[in-house]
Formats: sequence, structure tokens, C-alpha cells
Amino acid sequence: MGAWVRLYTRGLPEQVADERIAEVSSDLHDHATQAQMAGVGKARLSREIARRLVRGAPADLTWRAELRGLGVSLSSFGLLVGVMTNAASLLALSIAGIARGLRWQASQWEAAPGMIPVVIAATGLVCGMIMVTRTRSRVVGALWILGAAQIVVWQGIPFLATTTTVLEYVQRISAWPLCMAAIAVGETAFLACAALWWAPQQKTAA
Repeated sequence: MGAWVRLYTRGLPEQVADERIAEVSSDLHDHATQAQMAGVGKARLSREIARRLVRGAPADLTWRAELRGLGVSLSSFGLLVGVMTNAASLLALSIAGIARGLRWQASQWEAAPGMIPVVIAATGLVCGMIMVTRTRSRVVGALWILGAAQIVVWQGIPFLATTTTVLEYVQRISAWPLCMAAIAVGETAFLACAALWWAPQQKTAA
């Protein structure tokens, strides 16, 4: 825990960093004292502290970002994590599609039909994920991911379904088009709302 505190306070004013380190050290000392009084073993105490570190890491990073004037509030940070997780999931589907296309190309000695849109989507997702990490380009990044998400939904998933048994079975369900439309609408709503939420912050940063 001490190493983590020193890491995320690095580069901050010395007084601020020292106060944060002292605050966390005091909190950990109280935790350890209470655990000892309750008869908690060292192994269990170590696990509890590790869980605290994991749960508190987002708040620690938000605290640092606010001090550095990066325009990242707790709610905005949570939204950023959601957008990045969503984009990473779509990117994983895209990579699976590309891998499928390469296997097809190796066996058929020709380009897999429908592979190009998947490659474009993967490229767009990577670019969008990079842009949303910066306040000034966050809105454009969200919209970039939105465009790539639509390609994944309407081109990438059906492309995977042509050789993936489970997806091929699901695709035969009569409600499949409705499910795809619902996913597309959900992606649009989520990423458009993210862009709208970040727009005022981008104007301030500019």
C-alpha cells in the first residue's frame, strides 16, 4: 500500500504528497491495530489491505487528477472507465474476427469476405481509446468509438457468426435482428451521452 501511495503522489507538491502519505499511513495503522485487537491473522490482514487498495485505486487516481487540474471528476472517471471497457470488449470481438479472417485466408488462399470492415473497426476503436484518454479530444474519441461500434455490431458480429457455432445458432433465432438493433441503439445512446457529458469539460480545457 505504501508503494502505491508514493507512486500516485509522485510529482505532486511535497507538502501535499507528505500529507497524503501520512494520512494513509495513519489509516493503515488504525486498521492494523483494530485487526490485532480482533484477533485477525497477518495473512487475512494482508488480504484486507490488498482489497482496500484495489477498491480505492480509482478514487486515488481521481484525487490526483483533480489536484493536477486534469478535469476528471469521480463521475467522469467512472464514465471514462465504462467507455474504455466497452471499447475494449468491442476490440476483443474485432480481433477475434480478424483472427478468423486470417485463418480463412490461410485455408482458402483468398481474402475472407467481410474482413475489411472488421479491420477498420479495430483501427477506429484503438484510435478512439487513445483520444478519450485526453480531455481535449475526449468527445471526438467517444464519437469515433461510436462509429466503430456500429461497424462491429452490424459487420463484425455477423462475420464471426459465419464460423462460430454458438453465434451461428443464435443468429438463427427470429429475434436476432431485434437483438442486434437493441445493441446498436444501446451503444449509440451510451457513447452519445458520454460525448455530451464530456463536451463542457473539453471547452474548459480548451
